[in-house]
Amino acid sequence: MLNITLKLHDTHNCELTSEKSYKTFDNVQVKVDLKKYCDSEENLLNSHPDLKNFCYKLVSNLENFKEKNSTNLNNDCLHLQLWIQDNVFKTVERKFIIFYIVLFDKIWRNFMDKNDISDKNEYMPKHYTVGIDYR
Repeated sequence: MLNITLKLHDTHNCELTSEKSYKTFDNVQVKVDLKKYCDSEENLLNSHPDLKNFCYKLVSNLENFKEKNSTNLNNDCLHLQLWIQDNVFKTVERKFIIFYIVLFDKIWRNFMDKNDISDKNEYMPKHYTVGIDYR
């Protein structure tokens, strides 16, 4: 008698594009030479070590965007910006959410200003309304 095992795929396990992007952003190899962008905000990030490590990932991901020629850069940057917001919402007290989102925006813009990028408008964060009652 032939014994056949069928492997059934879980049809309820559907990973969203944003989840895939977030995993990629979270697993980025942190580039030591880029830590200077986050360390310049030393005092502001010291109270949240998780955010400091997150900042290192942010600038490393920006560097990766710069190095690759993505045909979907606007979408990648949008996911990166939403990833920032998601991490800030999960890490800081509600009253500091906007402050840290603005801080990461500043770090992002500082990175852009100090790097030779041909079309900076493509890389710059876009501003959207953010409700702080997210939780």
